[in-house]
Amino acid sequence: MAELFGILLTICGMVVFLVRIEQAAEGHWNVTPIVGAGIAAAGNQIVTTVLITYTVDCYPDEAGSIGVFVTFVRQTWGFVGPFWFPDMFESVGLANSAGIVVALLVAVSLILVAITHWRGHKMRGEMSGCM
Repeated sequence: MAELFGILLTICGMVVFLVRIEQAAEGHWNVTPIVGAGIAAAGNQIVTTVLITYTVDCYPDEAGSIGVFVTFVRQTWGFVGPFWFPDMFESVGLANSAGIVVALLVAVSLILVAITHWRGHKMRGEMSGCM
């Protein structure tokens, strides 16, 4: 259940970051966008740590491949994101793009983790060491 808390923390941090960065652009500088980024990073770290640990515990023979896969996904998003973020921010705005970020986090993270909690034991099958 810690990963669900981490996803909610990431959502909260991203909303704070995007809304406050747009508000900061209108006036003087403040620290709140950085605080939002820190909250999002903490949530992301919680989710990553819990899910990688869970996956390695379920499939200890595949531990190396799991690490490579997680790194591959992170690097892919880290590379692709900067190509479409500026267009999204320009067309939607920084604060409004928080809605897109929330929708992506709910669809790609929260729902999939909830499904894993609900049906994970069936998806893993009998060969897995996790209960």
